[in-house]
Formats: sequence, structure tokens, C-alpha cells
Amino acid sequence: MTEELGRLREEFASLPDGFSRYSYLLELSSLLDTGHPALRREENLYRGCQSAVWLYPVVENGAVKLYADSDSLLLRGVLYLYSAVLDGTDPSGPDPAGEDLVEALGLSEFFDSARTAGVRGLRGEIRRRLAAGTTA
Repeated sequence: MTEELGRLREEFASLPDGFSRYSYLLELSSLLDTGHPALRREENLYRGCQSAVWLYPVVENGAVKLYADSDSLLLRGVLYLYSAVLDGTDPSGPDPAGEDLVEALGLSEFFDSARTAGVRGLRGEIRRRLAAGTTA
């Protein structure tokens, strides 16, 4: 487990209830880096979620950088979590997310069964796109 994932686990575990975790996730959504000009292109749209999600993971200076966005604040928060864990890591190294972040951080209660599969598919889709090799 990476240091960042451990830090996030501690933060979410310290929150007293589901409402606090939900509020914190919404707060984190504002920290997501959506600033790459190629992000909101059609080819970067992830079709696995009911909400619109754009994924643009790249390798910059030998390290992973995840640019992402969504029309859902809740999903933007989840995307921020993935960027916090992945950014700066070696693209050829082991997956630092290593597991379903939504489950690991106790956030699965916020997604109904129709949305769960799409949210759980984010990690695999990010890794697949990284393996396809976009380099900035």
C-alpha cells in the first residue's frame, strides 16, 4: 500500500459517519486537476458510468499524471482519489491503487447497484489507458 493510500484510509476512517465521508468526498472534488486541453474530447469519455466521465491518464516526465473530470461531483471526488494515489508513480510499476478505492475507503454506500459497476471499473480503465501509452 502506498503512503498516499494509507493517508487517505486514515482520513476517511477518522470521519464519524457516512454523511461526513460524503461531504469530504464532495470537498475533494474541487481539487481534481481538469486542466489538460485534451481531456474533454470524445475519445476520452469513459462509457462505463451513468454520469459523463472523462479520463486522460498520461506519462509526464516518466511519471503518471491523471487528468479527469465528470459531470457528477461525487464521481469527481472519486476521480480525485485515484489521481492522489496514482500521480507521480512509475507507470511500469505495480498499481499503487491496488484495490477498489471506493470499497477500501468505505464509500460504496454512496452508489446504488446500477452505478457500482461503473465506479468499480474506473481503476481498470485508467490502467488500460495508461498501458495504451499516452505520453505528454
